[in-house]
Amino acid sequence: LALGAWVLLLLLMAPNSAQSSDLPPEVIDRDRSVRNQSEARGEALDQIREGLASGSPQVVVEYLGDASGMVRDAAYSQLRRFSAEQLDQVVKFRRQGSAKESPQTRDLVDAGLAEALFHQPRPEAAGWLLSVAASRKSGETSRELALSALAQLPSGSLDQKSLRTLIRLAEKEPSWWIRGEALRSLSRLDPKAAGKPIDKAWNDARQWPLRLVSLQAQAVLDPGVAIERATALLSEEIRDRKGIWGGRIERAALHLLGEEVQKLPRPDRVATIELLIARALDSDSGTWRPEIPVLRQLTGVDLTSDRATAWDSWWKSRRKQWIQEDGKSGTAEGKPAEDDGETRVVEYHGLPIDSQRIVFVSDVSGGMSRTLDGEFDGSGPRRLEVARLELLRVLGELPAESWVQVIYFASLRIPLLPAPQLLARCHKVLKKRILDQGVPQGRGEARGNLYGPLRAALLEPGIDTVILLTEGAATEGRIHDGDRLCWHVQRWNRWSRVRVHVLSVGRLSSGNRAFLEKLARENGGEFYDIDDRLGKSESGR
Repeated sequence: LALGAWVLLLLLMAPNSAQSSDLPPEVIDRDRSVRNQSEARGEALDQIREGLASGSPQVVVEYLGDASGMVRDAAYSQLRRFSAEQLDQVVKFRRQGSAKESPQTRDLVDAGLAEALFHQPRPEAAGWLLSVAASRKSGETSRELALSALAQLPSGSLDQKSLRTLIRLAEKEPSWWIRGEALRSLSRLDPKAAGKPIDKAWNDARQWPLRLVSLQAQAVLDPGVAIERATALLSEEIRDRKGIWGGRIERAALHLLGEEVQKLPRPDRVATIELLIARALDSDSGTWRPEIPVLRQLTGVDLTSDRATAWDSWWKSRRKQWIQEDGKSGTAEGKPAEDDGETRVVEYHGLPIDSQRIVFVSDVSGGMSRTLDGEFDGSGPRRLEVARLELLRVLGELPAESWVQVIYFASLRIPLLPAPQLLARCHKVLKKRILDQGVPQGRGEARGNLYGPLRAALLEPGIDTVILLTEGAATEGRIHDGDRLCWHVQRWNRWSRVRVHVLSVGRLSSGNRAFLEKLARENGGEFYDIDDRLGKSESGR
């Protein structure tokens, strides 16, 4: 191989240590068909109901650790309906532990129970939650969820010994995202004790992730100081050689300003609005600017253009009037002169692409082997074939300086690159791997897992946009339920603040459509039903 080819190969094979540890292991049930999992779900519900009737609600624990996400979701849905006394009984049972559990089963059970306690806080569970968070035997997912649940408890819920344990996690925990959860919890449970750990994280110039987690904890502790620090971050040069943290930190700072500054009187918002417009104008391209959604929040105005020049023109002409208005939302219409239609926009199944830092998350589950009409045995091109050609076309038209990643998914996620790469470097490799990718074969391999691929995509370094193409809701993976998935995606996206666009293929039930629309809406993206477009693309219309 030529030297250039060897360099490219090494770049593509290099491990991405900054992200890999953030991802929990995949959880799939290869031993049972979807039908058998459905039957197991019914049996689990019967057993849980019998346990409740006999005063033994702890029977739910067995099913929270089941291999099937369908069974786990059913057990969790029952757990959410438990009374406070029943929930306390389950926690008491859980404190006893089980030597027979595998690490994965333990993580599934503890994570499910901690998630339920987030939504139904129980001060009586504080000790158990902290024991999960502090134990090195606990899985990463259950640790972060236990800390999230602790943050829902009233201030003063921890005794001094427990508080010292939480402080230690907030000051010394090596996993940055778990340290972030500990800081957030501490800022709610004991604001006085939180100040020092938050400042320590903020002043650690060696680790950019700590700036991010410190900023979010500071917003809980003192929004005024958080606004000052977020503004400082946007004015600071972030020397991020790996390209992982710069965009994340800037978007986190922008999000915080949108949440907190909008609570201030209009005159007090002016400096932030002018800072955001100036930042947006500094962009030398027509790509998406994360300042624009924040400007909408702070002004209550929705221009028909996303161009920074439009906002600059509006502000110069309406600044004084806007400050004097009574605070009611207004709507400004019209495009600036610069929007003359000459800017070429690449579209992906009809979705205009306004980013150059994208993860394409694309379905290759069994449903993608259907024809465009939804038939497995019909003639004509398959959904997978048409989707493949469209992705290849888009990658061929995006600017060469774009950073891209493609993650295919069925029961498992299938990243085509170890991390996002410059398109100019990886286009040939991506093209070959896209052409080679089909529906995975093997027992239980061709189902649809959204949990793992979405978490991986949101934490990919250096990206600001995720585009999910799927032919349905989840049928495999750690969580299937749409509302739970949305809640988890929002939780993960605190650390990335990326947009999630969703493209839907095939006929959806009303529930699945509502889930996918919610997934896009809650993460700043758009939902597109592209079923009709697939046929048009194939026919050339």
